[in-house]
Formats: sequence, structure tokens, C-alpha cells
Amino acid sequence: MKSRTLIGDNLSSHISHNVIESCKKNDINFILLPPNATHLCQPLDVAFFAPLRGKCRKALHKWKFRNMDVISKFEFPGVLKHVLDNLTNIVNNLLSEFAACGIYPLDRDRMLKKFPDHQSDEAVSNLALNESFVNILKDARVGHKENRRVERKRSC
Repeated sequence: MKSRTLIGDNLSSHISHNVIESCKKNDINFILLPPNATHLCQPLDVAFFAPLRGKCRKALHKWKFRNMDVISKFEFPGVLKHVLDNLTNIVNNLLSEFAACGIYPLDRDRMLKKFPDHQSDEAVSNLALNESFVNILKDARVGHKENRRVERKRSC
């Protein structure tokens, strides 16, 4: 079986003991994108979701202009299907964007050139991993603010 790679976007909830163990068990390499870099390194955002958002905005604007009303939840799926059916070059866009991001085929230099003042790829990965684990530990130690009980002083 070929080794696979899972690319995480550095969201702390993506990094857990269970995820890492499952990856090891199934021969999956787990790689984190650098923090705050998904707009540079996430091919789906650039090649699929950006054009989809643009075409959806145009279709919704056209629908609202024609109907002079707000689109209902019953009519929206039809508009979305029309937009999806008219997206062109999806496969070519995805393949070229994965290459442009340096993800496939793997080209670390191409990926690192997207960053203004880049560090070595190992330093970036270590920094991202460290920051994510610190966030996990903070949440585990302190908990979420809304779950903490507020202690108030009693007045005499």
C-alpha cells in the first residue's frame, strides 16, 4: 500500500492524539500548513471555492434583480445547481493550483516563495506544530471561557 498524506490547515482541533495515532496506524503522513497561510497554500480555496463564490454572487444578484425579492431556501438549491453545472475547467484548475501551491508534485521552493520572509520548511512546520499544541494545552488547562464558573464575592 502506498503512503498517503493528509494536509491540515493548522486548526488546533485538527491536531489530537487520536488523529495522529490514526495517521500512524494507516501509514498517513500528517502535514500542517503554516499558520495564517491557507489563502496562499490551499488549492481548493483558490481553484474551486473562489470561482464558485464569484459565480454564486452573480447568479444571486441576477435572481434578485429578476424577481425583486429575497431568494427562499426552497429556490436556492436550484440556483446553486445551475452555478455548479456551469463551472468550467474544474479539474484543470485544481491540478494546476495544486502544482502552483507546491503541494503536488511536491515543490517546497515553490511553496516557500509564496511567503514574504520565509524560514526553512522545517522551522515553519515546527513553529506551526508548537503553536497548535500550546493552544490545545491552554484549552485543556483553562477550558473554554463560557464553561468556567464565575465566582462572585458576597456582599455583607
